[in-house]
Amino acid sequence: EKQNPYPNMYNIPPMECIETLELRRSATVKKGGKVISFTAIVAAGNGDGSCAIAKGKHVEAVKAIEKATRKCHRFSSLEHFDLYDSRTVFHDVTTKFKKTKVIVLASKEGMGLRAPPVVRALCECIGITDIQVKFHGSRNRTAMIKAFWKALKEQQNPAMVAKFRGMAVVDTAMLR
Repeated sequence: EKQNPYPNMYNIPPMECIETLELRRSATVKKGGKVISFTAIVAAGNGDGSCAIAKGKHVEAVKAIEKATRKCHRFSSLEHFDLYDSRTVFHDVTTKFKKTKVIVLASKEGMGLRAPPVVRALCECIGITDIQVKFHGSRNRTAMIKAFWKALKEQQNPAMVAKFRGMAVVDTAMLR
């Protein structure tokens, strides 16, 4: 079980990076005609492993973005991801969300973000600077965001792996 780095809800880190990942217009046919509404997906992060994504709906696009941004700043939507060297994921992850399959590959330092624009914006909010992301199947933006989010949640840091195997983590730099 992952420990929450922010056990007190008042210790939420300030969200410096706020990105609108998707803005979608939809129309519902009612008795009096079409009613147009907007759906926005927003990501807010501190660039140091903590991030939140939220969805907001409203009849005005700006209000939908504001609503999603407010939801991002709630404690319940905040997630913390452990990063290797504060720049990439610990290991390669493959996962699936509905019809979208995502392959997340850890990269060497200086490789940069090799990912679709939606995922690149999300990585910037989280603080990931070196990663390679490939998608197979559906290229729906919402599905891509959720599949990548699921892959990040599935990654395990060395402490989690050691606990699962009943072993101890040893820092090799201290042995030299």
